[in-house]
Amino acid sequence: MSNIRVCAACGKEQAIDNFSVDRSENDGRSRVCKKCNKESCKKYVQSNYKKNKEKLNNGTLDEPTKVKKCRICKKNKATISSLWPRDFSRRDGFNTACKVCVAIKQQRPNEVLAKMKQNAKKRGLEFHLSIEDLNKYWGKPCYYCNQKTIGWLDRIDSSKGYELSNVVPCCGICNTMKLDLPEDKFYSHMKLILENIKQRNK
Repeated sequence: MSNIRVCAACGKEQAIDNFSVDRSENDGRSRVCKKCNKESCKKYVQSNYKKNKEKLNNGTLDEPTKVKKCRICKKNKATISSLWPRDFSRRDGFNTACKVCVAIKQQRPNEVLAKMKQNAKKRGLEFHLSIEDLNKYWGKPCYYCNQKTIGWLDRIDSSKGYELSNVVPCCGICNTMKLDLPEDKFYSHMKLILENIKQRNK
C-alpha cells in the first residue's frame, strides 16, 4: 500500500497517516484527509445548528407525525422535545438516544442507593439493600408495566422496609400511581380504570 494519497476534497498529496481509518474503503483509509473531514463536519454542525435554532424559534422543531428509533432501546418514538434531548448539531435537532435512555445512562447505582437510603431514613423505614442488590435490578424493565426504569425500586408491601424480597424495579409513573397501595389493591384499582374506559368507549 502506498504511503502517499491524494485527498478527494482538497486535491493535495499527503502522507497516508493524515487519512482516518475507514473499513468501508478497499485499502482501509478514508478518501478525504483528516483536516478536510474536520472542516466538513464543522460546517455540517454549524448548518444544522442554525437551521434547528430557527425551527425552535418558530415552533417547528417538534414533528409529532415523524418517528425515529432510539439507538439504545431501539423503540420508535415521535420526534418531539418531551421524548428526545435536543442536539442542534444533528440533522433533526435531537439526540440519537431518547430521554429515558439518556437518564438511565446518566444515573449511577451508588448515587441512587444513597438517595434511597436517605429517603428511607427520613421516613423511618428499615433499609437492608446493598449496591450488589441494586445492581441485580439495574436496567431491568418496570415490574408493573414492563417499560424502562431509571434505577428506582418500589416496595411491594409498603408496611415493610427496603429488603431484597420486598422490592421490584419500578418506573416513575407506576411508582406515583401506586403510592403506598398494596400490590393487590393497586391491580384492583387498575382493573376498575380499564373497565371504566371500556364502558366509555362503547
